[in-house]
Amino acid sequence: MRVTPVAAAVNTLEAAGAVSGAAPTLSVQGANADIDLKLSPKGAGHVRFGQYTAAGGLSVTGYVEIKDAGGVVRRIAIVN
Repeated sequence: MRVTPVAAAVNTLEAAGAVSGAAPTLSVQGANADIDLKLSPKGAGHVRFGQYTAAGGLSVTGYVEIKDAGGVVRRIAIVN
């Protein structure tokens, strides 16, 4: 990982390890009360998460909010 310095930066990304059986954490820290986390792939690249094969008859049990490139908040369904 390369860290690019920004003059007078007040918002940062923090990585924290974890004990066995727990998940490490990436979090946003800084002076602002509300700070987005921006993941920026290169060119036509994508942000990827784990694999899932959809099946019929599943119900939506929650959602994750994301902001698209235009700044519009979108919801991605969580199914069970």
